[in-house]
Amino acid sequence: MNSDSEPSGFSSFFLCPAASFPRRVRRYAEARATLEKAVALRPDIFGSNALLGATLHTLGEDEASYEVLVHAHALNPGDHETADLLFKEAMILAEREGTQPKYGLALAYPRQPGYVG
Repeated sequence: MNSDSEPSGFSSFFLCPAASFPRRVRRYAEARATLEKAVALRPDIFGSNALLGATLHTLGEDEASYEVLVHAHALNPGDHETADLLFKEAMILAEREGTQPKYGLALAYPRQPGYVG
């Protein structure tokens, strides 16, 4: 196994998650680059935008993640996972700014009756 490959097996991840963290961050960074290219080529594809927003969130780039998630939400307002992550980003940004959330879209998205999330 070379140094760039992921450790295999259940115990490698759970017994030493800190050791795999740099590899996981590098893989998210690689995914980000690929997803940014995909979104640049086809900004109308919901899945690419949603994955890019989630990847940016994981990398801690909250402002960029929020902007991408707003666009993804506009493409598919019925996707509750994207709406939930958009709400989370709005709260993170508001807390960082020390203000009330001013991101009305994230706070007011409609839930479907009977949705359990």
